[in-house]
Amino acid sequence: MKFQLRDFAFYPPQIQAYHQHLQRSQYWSPEQRRADTQVKLAQLLHHAVTNVPYYRRTLAPYRHRFANMIERLDLSELPRLTKQQIREHGQELWADNHADYRPSFVHTSGTTGTPA
Repeated sequence: MKFQLRDFAFYPPQIQAYHQHLQRSQYWSPEQRRADTQVKLAQLLHHAVTNVPYYRRTLAPYRHRFANMIERLDLSELPRLTKQQIREHGQELWADNHADYRPSFVHTSGTTGTPA
């Protein structure tokens, strides 16, 4: 994760809370870790199908199976997002509430073999 100065200026409570979560969770049992992962996965899927136009469209047919996927911690039946799809549907991948999260663009020097 790449932090910027604004993250430390505007988000100290969130950073501190996440640090405390990590401190506590290192002592959890495997069952507690699994339950925490399931909760976070459920939140992520709910956010995606509620706020991201691309995922509203592409994940809608799978919504009724989310609970089972979360229970198994297995998302293998969901469609994979390819670099080409990102190019074609980039604007649809922005969450409707993206401004709430103050996103920033990050560029890498890596390549998948396909020119940008």
